[in-house]
Amino acid sequence: MLCLHLQRNNDPWRSFIQPLWPASTDVFTRMEQDMIRTIKEIKTNMRDMELLHQQLLEEMVLEDNTIPSFMPSGEVKSTDSGFTLSLGVQNFSPHELTVKLYGRKLLVTGAKETKNDDGKGSFSYKCEIFRKETDLPQDVRAEDTSCILTTDGQLKIEIPRQATPALQERNVPILLISRQAADQKLGKETKNSQNYRLKPSS
Repeated sequence: MLCLHLQRNNDPWRSFIQPLWPASTDVFTRMEQDMIRTIKEIKTNMRDMELLHQQLLEEMVLEDNTIPSFMPSGEVKSTDSGFTLSLGVQNFSPHELTVKLYGRKLLVTGAKETKNDDGKGSFSYKCEIFRKETDLPQDVRAEDTSCILTTDGQLKIEIPRQATPALQERNVPILLISRQAADQKLGKETKNSQNYRLKPSS
């Protein structure tokens, strides 16, 4: 027992380090716990931000779905010269409009998206859309369709009608023949017509 006691007293560094080691362990443990707590708080904040972002997206989609479609005022005319469609599209620019032909159908569509910023970091979107479809007359020349947009927002589509072919004028000659020859010619034509009707079918 005496030897052990003397050996411990002869090691001065052991008596200096031994009291500090438990304290150093406690410091590292607290640092580790603080780091774990900080990571948990960061993860919680990230989940809250994701939930908030998802909620904002759902509100934006709900707001877009509640916006009614825009229906422009229009007028359709069908005259002897052609077919005309007029639409009031004051809120649309040319690149926001589309005019297409599908066979005998005319389709006009428009889509416009407006972003509103309140200056406080929040913003909203407003969407205006419309679709106008109409049937075309059979006698129009769809390949000659013209479309103009006036500065006051009037879209005008014109399709001309097909021109009726003009009858060519010609003189019919008058033959001078005897009455007997005329009767013979008429009788021959009548006989040929009867033979044609009575001819049995093969």
